[in-house]
Amino acid sequence: DYESKDALVKQVINEQSERYPVMSLDEKLYYNYLQISDGHEREAIRNYTEILNSNVDSSYLEALYNDLGLAYLNLNENENAKIYLTLSLKSNPDDSITLSNLGNSYYGLNDFQRAFELYANAIQNDPYNTYAIYGYASAAQELEKYDTAVDTWTTYLDLLPMDIDGWIGLY
Repeated sequence: DYESKDALVKQVINEQSERYPVMSLDEKLYYNYLQISDGHEREAIRNYTEILNSNVDSSYLEALYNDLGLAYLNLNENENAKIYLTLSLKSNPDDSITLSNLGNSYYGLNDFQRAFELYANAIQNDPYNTYAIYGYASAAQELEKYDTAVDTWTTYLDLLPMDIDGWIGLY
């Protein structure tokens, strides 16, 4: 039930906001991810930037860059998203979710060929990544690769048969 999930996220954010200064780094990362999921990308970006400026251990950089990229992506600031998602991929070049998010940033910049390639890499690393499959089908349509688009929309609908966007894409 999405309404109760949204209410729970808001409750956790409200309850934890006062604790933020004394949270562990892991807690801060989780808290800021919740901020992104609740539409508070600007606050999360401020917090992530503050964390980056605090000489954070390099083992956290992949997550920080990925979450910063996601926050910028949600704001349709695709150039900034591209920067941070590319940095995240340097630590883990095979991460399917980051590859699909980076594909989304290129798609938002109308570089459909590069988006198509990134989605293909994401699917190669995780053939069940529906975000990448959706993006791949959409990019294929933009590139007028209609046979590929139809095949990919069919794959998407095999995984998520009730998703209306898949049916719209197919038709």
